[in-house]
Amino acid sequence: MLEFFHKHTQSVILYFIIFLVLISMLGFGVDFMGPSREDYVIKIDDHKISRDDFAQERRALDDLYRRQLGEMYAQLAGSPEWNIDSQVVDRLIQNFLLERTALESGLGVGDLKRVLVESLGGRYDPRLYMAYLEQLGMSSAAYEAQLLSRSLKEQLIAFIQDMSRASKSEALALLQREQTAYQVDYTAVDPAHLAQTMSAPEQTVLEQYYAENLDRYERPARVSYDFIAFNPKKHLDWVELAPEDIELYYADHQEKYMHPEQAKVSMILMAYPEGADDKAKQELKDRAEEVQTRAATDQDFAELAKTYSDDLPTKFDGGQLGWIKRGEKDALLDNTIFSLGGKGVSELVTSPKGFMIIKVEEYKPRTPIPLDEVRAEIEGKLRAKEAPGHTSVRVQKYLDEWRKSDKTLKDFASEKALENPSTGTELSKDADPSPALSGLTAEILRHPQESKLLIEQKHNTILIEVTKFLEADTPPLAEIKDQVIADYKTVKGRAAAQEKAKELVQVATAAPLKIAAQTAGLTIEEKKDLKPADSGTDLFAKEDVRHAIFSASTTPTPAQGPFEHEGKYFVVQVTDLKKPELKEDTDEVEKYLTERSQKNTEEILKALINKAKASSRIDVQPGLLQE
Repeated sequence: MLEFFHKHTQSVILYFIIFLVLISMLGFGVDFMGPSREDYVIKIDDHKISRDDFAQERRALDDLYRRQLGEMYAQLAGSPEWNIDSQVVDRLIQNFLLERTALESGLGVGDLKRVLVESLGGRYDPRLYMAYLEQLGMSSAAYEAQLLSRSLKEQLIAFIQDMSRASKSEALALLQREQTAYQVDYTAVDPAHLAQTMSAPEQTVLEQYYAENLDRYERPARVSYDFIAFNPKKHLDWVELAPEDIELYYADHQEKYMHPEQAKVSMILMAYPEGADDKAKQELKDRAEEVQTRAATDQDFAELAKTYSDDLPTKFDGGQLGWIKRGEKDALLDNTIFSLGGKGVSELVTSPKGFMIIKVEEYKPRTPIPLDEVRAEIEGKLRAKEAPGHTSVRVQKYLDEWRKSDKTLKDFASEKALENPSTGTELSKDADPSPALSGLTAEILRHPQESKLLIEQKHNTILIEVTKFLEADTPPLAEIKDQVIADYKTVKGRAAAQEKAKELVQVATAAPLKIAAQTAGLTIEEKKDLKPADSGTDLFAKEDVRHAIFSASTTPTPAQGPFEHEGKYFVVQVTDLKKPELKEDTDEVEKYLTERSQKNTEEILKALINKAKASSRIDVQPGLLQE
């Protein structure tokens, strides 16, 4: 964010509010209340937003999207991610909080008549004003309150924009800094390489290290086992079904097994001319009504479509849309077609594109799908539904039979022709035979006294025979000596690498890093044209490294570090920087100034709203976002 604000003479209170916002940047939340019958849909402290206010804002946002998105609107509005109600809730809450902040900051609206004149394009005529209100479907009081609220918010936003705008000289300095290109030498000290060159420690040193790090070498309880996993999906044949079961399910779920309504449809679309005004739209409507009258009196619909329709894909085919099932098209077309209830011609239909006339030439009502056509589908559903219960019962019988025998699980599985895997080795609680059996070993370890178990998981019923159980323990040094030596070297290698990097920084303070690194047997690398405006990758994405590089004003800089990255210790040195040649009065500086000011305004507004939300009690009726 820009680190300066212009002097402003209006509101000391507003400065204080924005100062608090920038300091706090608090998080916020919205509370969704339990069931109630309140006379509002959103409540912010004592302020209530009615259902009518919500509906009006929703219509406004919906109209905005329709104008902006055009034909894409229907596709986007039908996607699962589209949630216009949630957007409306956010807009209403944000608008009120900004209005309240403006009022609390001492901003005023001024003369209402002036605001009205501005909203009506500079002309105020009582008759035009009333006609405009009728078109909006709003009372004068509601419209004027909306204008006052909008004016307050606009003043607040304008105030913040003014505060966020820098002078051209300040913007020039920032832009120059962001576009300065830095050349950097850097090297890395690798602890792993140093560890490989170290000799093994003496026995007494190793024993001391082992004793000081016993917790690191403690082994948890472990278990090995044989098992048989029964997945209900693989044993659908265990479910016993009678024909009556399928018939009963079909009868109980008849609504699922219906052919939908269908209609063979033709359409005439008379589209608005591009840039049409109200007069042109009315003239088009008059012509469309004449065409509808002719279509309704049995004139040849196909010829009318060829003559008058503007829908090119169907125009020369007589307007034919073909067979359409209920629910296949958008709501407007769907309702028009099937509200006819059979053959016929619709009334004139107003759409976002213009005027439509729909003819249903043939009609098929909803009819049941014959049972034989869906018998296999129903049988599959019933088997899938009942399989877990039948599988559990069958496996319990296997367990009882196995426990009564003297057989191992492996022999029992062989006798029953069942697949019987083994873990092969001891597993701790976090290890399982397969991802599909996640959590199985941990469950077995909770029953250390049992050797023959049945465990139910979400997708499997499992028979288990424990073949070996080991308590938690710490292995003796002799058993894991190689591992302890490797760990000792790793720790000492890390410490040695960090110390070597620090020494390199000291040496390269008065000499080029390139020479100091080569003397130390290290590889030097170069990074060219690194700019603050670039996001950076790997080492140069780290905030402390970027600060060390981009704070340089002269070169070469003293070496800086060490910086730990991906297990290595890096040292960097800026060897050169190239500042761009920029002038104040250029389009580039003006564009940058505008973009930064806009970004700063957005950040301050977002922080202002977040802080206001954090200090407000916001309730949203629970059913609002599901309607």
